[in-house]
Amino acid sequence: MSFTPFAVNSYTSPALSLSAQRVVNARTVKAQPRARTQTPVFRCPGIKGFTTFAAPVRGASLVGDSLVVVAGNTAYRVSSSGVLTALGSVPGSGPCAAAAGVDKAVFLSSGDGFVVDSTVAQITDPDYLPSTHVTWSDGYFVFLAADRVFTCELNDPSSIDALSFDTLIWATQPPVAIIADTRDLIHFMPNATAIGYNSGTTPYPFRLSSDGFIERGCLAPRSPAKLDNTVFWLADDRTVRALRGNTPVRITTEPLEQLFATFATLSDAYGMAISQGGCFSYVLTFPTEGRTFEYNVATELWNERASYGSDMWQVEGHIEAYGKHFVWAGNKLGILDTETYAEWDDPQPVILTSEPMHNGVNWVHFDRIELDADMGNGLITGQGSDPQIILRYSDDGGKTWSADFMRSLGAMGETRRRAIFTRHGRSRNRVYQLVYSDPTAFAFYGAYLNEERAIAA
Repeated sequence: MSFTPFAVNSYTSPALSLSAQRVVNARTVKAQPRARTQTPVFRCPGIKGFTTFAAPVRGASLVGDSLVVVAGNTAYRVSSSGVLTALGSVPGSGPCAAAAGVDKAVFLSSGDGFVVDSTVAQITDPDYLPSTHVTWSDGYFVFLAADRVFTCELNDPSSIDALSFDTLIWATQPPVAIIADTRDLIHFMPNATAIGYNSGTTPYPFRLSSDGFIERGCLAPRSPAKLDNTVFWLADDRTVRALRGNTPVRITTEPLEQLFATFATLSDAYGMAISQGGCFSYVLTFPTEGRTFEYNVATELWNERASYGSDMWQVEGHIEAYGKHFVWAGNKLGILDTETYAEWDDPQPVILTSEPMHNGVNWVHFDRIELDADMGNGLITGQGSDPQIILRYSDDGGKTWSADFMRSLGAMGETRRRAIFTRHGRSRNRVYQLVYSDPTAFAFYGAYLNEERAIAA
């Protein structure tokens, strides 16, 4: 028997016979040198329901240690137990950009600014300009308007200094997004990126770094997100970049970029940075195109996220509060949880499509395949008490599939259960696909094939 890691990342080539590999709602993690495999695949965290609102969630931020959520036209304080307290009105529509200071937060709604602490107050200073982005750095809330970047007074977002702004006259195009990271202020233009820092000057404290101009812009204003002292974004050349120092490192693979090239709409893509359970990941969703991709910083591999009945993860935002990871979709607020194996009340399907299995141009007889996975994780009763995994195969790269074959992964305690499939005929180039939807833990290590007759590429 020969061992193959089966599927470790989403690496689907336009030539499906070369690679149709996909990993959906699971991710490959780093393993110790003597582990049973160096490419174990674990199920992504599910979503446990927390609370619901009367209207769709538009944004969230922290005010001190408290979670504040804007749903519909109302800002709510959400307690750690899910109790909602209305704080005030936030008129407008669409997603709310938000930034948290020391004891206040600012939300932007349809261009207007709102300061939230124990109440909600609109920014009415005549020097405030309609803004699309807000970030916080060194005591200043920094706003992005149509033709300038401007700040509030120190620690006072309600008061705007008319002279504290920069029109970025050196830029060929105005910024489309700003974000603060490690005291740097990063300006994303359509065709370039500029890095500023707090120079202590007045009235506007930020200045461009001498080596802070990067000839790589931003294609989607909501795509930048920061994680582990690194900023990620969808760049103007349809790649995803990670800003390491002043270098925009390309992290997308060629097949992923070839896929992005087929997308008609990328400008509405939005990014999220999630650090949970030792996994640091950047999640990028294309709502018009209906796809979501996740980059694992540790392994440098991409996987996909998808909600039930969709190729896109329906989650619209993420924030950490009370030691938990909150996410929202529509009017629902939930918690990303490593011991939850569904999304709210829907199944969370794991899909693994293998790398091609072949022996050059020779026929390969697929007499036997055995899955190497954790067994015996079934629940006591109900769905998942006898968890079933589906296996199917394709001899044309995934355009058409065989019938489904099912095997049990073991009721609770059946750790010696084996999942073996036999008599799958022959092929010159085959991919297998696994689908697992039961609400139990799922860890997959690879597959064993007949050593003499099936050779994995």
